[in-house]
Amino acid sequence: MSILRDVKRTLMPIYSGLKHVFLKPYTAKWPYESIPNLSDEGYRFDPKAGIGYPGNKGRHLLHMEKCTGCGSCDLTCQNIAEAITMTYGFDVVVALDERCYESFKEYRPEIVEALDAIVSSFSAEPSRIQYNSLSS
Repeated sequence: MSILRDVKRTLMPIYSGLKHVFLKPYTAKWPYESIPNLSDEGYRFDPKAGIGYPGNKGRHLLHMEKCTGCGSCDLTCQNIAEAITMTYGFDVVVALDERCYESFKEYRPEIVEALDAIVSSFSAEPSRIQYNSLSS
């Protein structure tokens, strides 16, 4: 059984690769290929000058549950439009039941210490944060 499984695991990537060799790519090679149904009033980018010109580019959707706060959307948009401005702030809600907190305190005091340090660092001013409070 394991030989058949190993053969299948070996042949499936080869089959997938050969199948995709003959498919047409989905990506348009802009500016060399035209994109159908795209008006000229939208996003315009001059590749020689490296400048993007404003226009109607559509609607930006941001799902906060998927946002990691990396800021790449801000970096991408900064020379083209002023559509996105990153604000660095935290809204932290840590809701622990009192029994849960007491059980942590009883069995794992280092977790309680770490949670207290995290909560106090979010609520403190940046100049008052003790960065080495968790190191032993």
